[in-house]
Amino acid sequence: MQVDEPAGTATAREGGAFSDADRVAACLERLEELKRAKARREVVEERVFLEFIRVNRERINEFPLLEIEQKSLTDILVRRGAEHPAHQHLKGLTAEFLAILNKYGKARAVGAEAEAQGLLPELAGVEALLVKCVQGAVYACSLIKDNFSDAVILHFGESALGEIEAITERCEFDESWWRAHLDSFVFRRIAAAHAGIVADEKYAVFREGGFAGVRLPFDEVLATLRGTTKTIQKTRVQSAFDDLEDGPENQRLVASLTAFLNAGGHPLSEAGTPVSVMRHLARVAAMDAVGREYAAAGRPDTEEAVARQEFLARQVVGCCLGAALVLAVAGEDFERAIREFDAAQRRIIASLAGNFERVRLERVIPLLLEFSYLAFLREKCRDEGGKAVVRTLRTRRAVEAEVASLVGSEEGDLTRIGRRRLFEADPDRPDMLVWKPRTAEEMTGLCAMLQLDETVAARIAGLFETAPFKVEFLVAVNLEAVAKVTGNPAQRVAEILARFGVAPRRAARSQTAGPGGAAPGGPGSAISEGKPSPSGEDNQG
Repeated sequence: MQVDEPAGTATAREGGAFSDADRVAACLERLEELKRAKARREVVEERVFLEFIRVNRERINEFPLLEIEQKSLTDILVRRGAEHPAHQHLKGLTAEFLAILNKYGKARAVGAEAEAQGLLPELAGVEALLVKCVQGAVYACSLIKDNFSDAVILHFGESALGEIEAITERCEFDESWWRAHLDSFVFRRIAAAHAGIVADEKYAVFREGGFAGVRLPFDEVLATLRGTTKTIQKTRVQSAFDDLEDGPENQRLVASLTAFLNAGGHPLSEAGTPVSVMRHLARVAAMDAVGREYAAAGRPDTEEAVARQEFLARQVVGCCLGAALVLAVAGEDFERAIREFDAAQRRIIASLAGNFERVRLERVIPLLLEFSYLAFLREKCRDEGGKAVVRTLRTRRAVEAEVASLVGSEEGDLTRIGRRRLFEADPDRPDMLVWKPRTAEEMTGLCAMLQLDETVAARIAGLFETAPFKVEFLVAVNLEAVAKVTGNPAQRVAEILARFGVAPRRAARSQTAGPGGAAPGGPGSAISEGKPSPSGEDNQG
């Protein structure tokens, strides 16, 4: 597995549309032009760096083709990551490149060709380090965008591709890019899904104790998603990144680079970068030839080999710093795009998204829909104060076929009686069962009481730990609070439920048994106790 560089090796100087001499000449010309204009140092650094990227594009794998994507990338590298330690490293390399380039220009101006030629290897060395910083940024940027696009297609189907491409063509890769995707695939879909639920009367109205309200199934929202069962073709960058988990050789490569990064002595370690991020960055570096060269270099036995290995190490760090800068900026943009969610929800979403890996983002999409629906419902009763509350009810589920495979006649197997103690039918999904135990401790205790074989008990524990959740939203109207402010409580309750498009005439269905045989909102439920349902933190795993 590899993503080959155009030049073939990490330290090559040739290749691409610009020769060594062309690249130096172009950067020097831009520097002299800015000096004549007496531009500020910050402007000089920025403009020469942009020229540097332009003339080095052919040496950077997967450099974006769209102008708006190129602008997004350079904005992250030049401006938007200013608070990140990687930016200071990049700024320092740019200043070093400018200093050498300035000396080179002065030597050429006075005819000191020998001196000028002597500066070229030093100039080429800094140039190589800067290229690796940009390369790491390009890889990270491509991975994030490709992974999120694939997660959207997985849940919304191939028809989403056109809108994804349109967003990419009109939005820079910043908060606006994330926000455009959320608007198209989350916020607008929730409003449409809710309209479908109330139009098809897929809800259940109840009255229990001092509360009346409605139960809205999140399953009906998920049922509106036109997902795809087709294999989504990976991009070259995704394939290169994923292949690093396959085979002992690739795994050793990533382990070697991870150990190098964790050993410290660079801006990422000094900034306290988490171990999980270090490993992600090591995989990015392993995609590049310089990462493979460094890992294969072995122990140097000559001064020349020591110098070469040190230079390779600096290139690896540069690649990782570029990737880390993009990760950090993209994470900040993503969090700004989800600012409408409350603080706890934002923490859950950000934690689940991790480093924007593909499998993680596939799990983030349903969570974004869930939290968006909760916010949508709360907004509808915001003016009611304490008279109406919206809660989330989460219940662990298991696939019926997986549970059936555990039931046997051998001693220690899960018996039919044991199955009934652990599970019950899900009235809304015939292919699913609902877990009766609410906590891992309850589940373990039941397995011990049933004297299950260790292997069977371990499989059951695994099912419980990875169980998907059945999510329902409960809109509860406090009847006592309503009665205090109106002479016609029934009419007022009807008005509140009408905000959700719900007709109280469906109250006759409220006696339909929910999980555990209790009516929705019955004893022990979030409504009857007036308590929040299990929190998202407890249930996201």
